Amino acid sequence: MNKLYALKEFTNDLKVRNLAKSTIESYTYQLNQFLDYCQGVPQTINVPKIREYMLYLKVDRKYSPSGQNIAISAIQDFYNRVLQVEWPKKIIGRPKVENKLPIILTQDEMKNVLAGIINLKHKAILSLMYSSGVRTSELLDLKPEHIDSKQMYVMVRGGKGYKDRSTLLSTTCLNLLREYYREYQPQEFLFNGAKGACPYSATSLANILKKAVKKAGIKKKISPHTLRHSFATHLLENGTNLFYIKELLGHKSIKTTLVYLHLCSKDIKKIVNPLDKLFGEGGL
Repeated sequence: MNKLYALKEFTNDLKVRNLAKSTIESYTYQLNQFLDYCQGVPQTINVPKIREYMLYLKVDRKYSPSGQNIAISAIQDFYNRVLQVEWPKKIIGRPKVENKLPIILTQDEMKNVLAGIINLKHKAILSLMYSSGVRTSELLDLKPEHIDSKQMYVMVRGGKGYKDRSTLLSTTCLNLLREYYREYQPQEFLFNGAKGACPYSATSLANILKKAVKKAGIKKKISPHTLRHSFATHLLENGTNLFYIKELLGHKSIKTTLVYLHLCSKDIKKIVNPLDKLFGEGGL
């Protein structure tokens, strides 16, 4: 089995399992890099070589623990499913991922970001993304018919894990979308790209958000996913049940949604510090 044949078999297996396009691209890329590094036929690659490659990713390529884990998952999938060799889990192991809290924008910061956008299309894009909590890929795949103004929800088709779900449609955002629709007359996708029939690009989305945040004078390091985190946190701060938030976000497990408890400032501010309870805020 040579490299080209190995990659073809691996990609076909990923497609048969109906994995997300982004996962297929990521796993194929990681396996391609691994095979290039090893410079040998896949069947001869052993545990020491895999360990050496993991060290190379960490030291030379500066991969984060999350990035290393993606590479391991790709190689493991290839070994188990294409080579049909048992993965030496206990020998290789995985790097521990840092448990970092996501960055969010406060409600005031979010208001300033959106209020400062002049371009109608850009304002509609970011307003819908924030008010619905959809992922970037989900937003770019939206079509006009996915906006249900009667039931007041946004229908997400084939989200992560190829699951359909509905999420919130803001009245404010709906009015903005109607204005946008009248002016731009989108056809295939709700937000068309420069070529018309194609969806808006993820790079363009990131750029308009970056400019809007900079214009608002915010120094935080953000990404489009920050809007999703902010959506969930603000819902929690406004008293929305955590299980409702889980469904709106399309999380498989409530454990994933629990991270927003750590970001919610409303209830934390109500907690009385035990030292203040003993002596009052006047001090010792």
